Amino acid sequence: MKEHPEEFVNIAIDVVDKQESDLPKTAATTLLESLCDHIDGSTSYLAQMAIVVISSSILELSQSQLTKQQQQVILTDIQQISDKKLFQEFTPVDRIESSLMILTIISYLVQKRYDIIQLMEQLLSSNLVFFTNTTEQIIKVRFALFFGYYCDNLFKVESQFSLMLNYIQLLISYAKPQEPVVLYQSIDALKDIFEDDELKHKTGTLVVNVFPSLINGLIFSTYERHFEMIGNLLKKFPSIFFANESYIINLVQILVQRIIQEETLVKNNNDSNRYIHLNRCWNVIRQLPTINEFSPLLLKIEQAMQPIYQLLVIQDSRMNLYEDLILFISSVIQKLQTVSQFQKEILPYFSHVITKQSGRFVYLYETLNMYMYYGRSYFVQEQAQHIYFNLCFQTLMQEETFEDVDLAEGALLIQLGIQVLQNDLNQAILAQVFQNVLQLMAKESVTGIIRSRITSIFLVAFYYIPQQSYQILGDLFQNVYQKVLITQYHPGYDIKLFIITICKLIQSTPQLLNTELIQVIIRNLENQENDEKPDKTDFDDDMMDDDEEQEEILEEEERQQAKQQIEQLKSALNNIDEFTVFRNTILGFKTSQPMIIEIIKQNLDLPSQQKLNNYLKFMRIDNSESARKVMTTSRRRQNK
Repeated sequence: MKEHPEEFVNIAIDVVDKQESDLPKTAATTLLESLCDHIDGSTSYLAQMAIVVISSSILELSQSQLTKQQQQVILTDIQQISDKKLFQEFTPVDRIESSLMILTIISYLVQKRYDIIQLMEQLLSSNLVFFTNTTEQIIKVRFALFFGYYCDNLFKVESQFSLMLNYIQLLISYAKPQEPVVLYQSIDALKDIFEDDELKHKTGTLVVNVFPSLINGLIFSTYERHFEMIGNLLKKFPSIFFANESYIINLVQILVQRIIQEETLVKNNNDSNRYIHLNRCWNVIRQLPTINEFSPLLLKIEQAMQPIYQLLVIQDSRMNLYEDLILFISSVIQKLQTVSQFQKEILPYFSHVITKQSGRFVYLYETLNMYMYYGRSYFVQEQAQHIYFNLCFQTLMQEETFEDVDLAEGALLIQLGIQVLQNDLNQAILAQVFQNVLQLMAKESVTGIIRSRITSIFLVAFYYIPQQSYQILGDLFQNVYQKVLITQYHPGYDIKLFIITICKLIQSTPQLLNTELIQVIIRNLENQENDEKPDKTDFDDDMMDDDEEQEEILEEEERQQAKQQIEQLKSALNNIDEFTVFRNTILGFKTSQPMIIEIIKQNLDLPSQQKLNNYLKFMRIDNSESARKVMTTSRRRQNK
């Protein structure tokens, strides 16, 4: 009970509930339930006898508040069994413990027995002082277990509810860090009480009474339901906590202290079992930004977390679970839609995280998305731009080779930086970006998705800052433009970006429009259209051999990961329909410069002419994620 309090509490719950543990108490519980299930009257007898034994044992241990007549009734009942082993060999404390356990075990049979419930209410009404003043841990533990199982059924009459509140307050007083086993068992009972919707409006005012003890216990607690209860209280009573913000700040400070303590134990003792406690602490912290009522407190919460933020600054820190802090930062930025001073200060130190993650972003991809999207006013500063783009290239400009789809995240973040900053992007930094991109494109090993998304960096620049891009590239523009045209773009966002950028370029520079360009555009539109068609049938799968099927699985995983990256990307281009842009662009030329379009058509082969005609008639009628639905103008008219 003292050395392993969590195990003690879990065994008690198992004995009462499932009887899965191989213990004598479990066997006795099974026997007791069998007697009650199969012998008439046994439930009433056991319940009544347990109540009498508790009452008589309390008489032995304390000055009773019962009248002489009530005491005499109890003593008369006990005389019938006073010579039994229960009274000869066991102390009053033992008898109270055993009787409370019996009542808890048979609770599933007693809860609808109003006669027995009434006897329990009489027992509790008469002995509040005893249960309040007892110093016996085992009695506190068993009473907390008992009350947790019966709280839904006791004191249901409104006039009796003050007694219910008194006993809830008693359980709160039990929840002290000095007695871990009592704390854990009380938490188990209180968790159910505070989460009961019927009791919510009556128990809410007691939350502030129990919370200080609960959070102080987190310094040492290993009990899972302890952390769960705190998380549930935060969600269920946010207004109460907002009005008492010191509790939230104190909670964060204690969790930070516990996290650093656990980090030290993992580091010094190489104890991987401590990770579960780290996870529980972080689960509570990461919940805070998700609760709307706490938004005004988030900057204060960040300040309370400064000791953990500082761990990022230490290059040789062996901090574990970086992803939790990074996800927390991401949630705070998204909730406040701004980048705080703390977040600005630690941005350069994300380089340590990337290094420790073998050159990968992992959760930093989403976080840097948030930084750039919501922190534009910060990133107009040249130094901030240096930091951001250096982080992006830290994944791209490395010797090791990883999966293309992982490296693509750096390219996407560079695209986002150009898109958000546009003309506020420092020219020297943009020149360095272009130089690095050309260096990467020169590598033969850079293929597939990564080549598509690296080349797309030029597309974004041409789309948003064409004049600045032309000026930096100078004589290299034509060479880069040709590389842009011959790149095989990944279906989805990359092809969309290519189409809308080329359309914008030819609108400003009509001489770029020629037959070869139209053929390239048609080929990309075809790839886009084919990618949006329904997946192949099961019959196709049956025709594959094992190697082909495995390759197809890997390709599909890569496609899904690439798609997820785009879904997380805070790009304004996601909502643009490339088919519509192409159609409107060419129809505009057809109106303003009809001869150009006619010459291009004449130079196309017949299949390409038909495809071009079809794309010029496409109309978007459904822009859902699941499918692209298009029809030609002529068909639409026929259906009228």
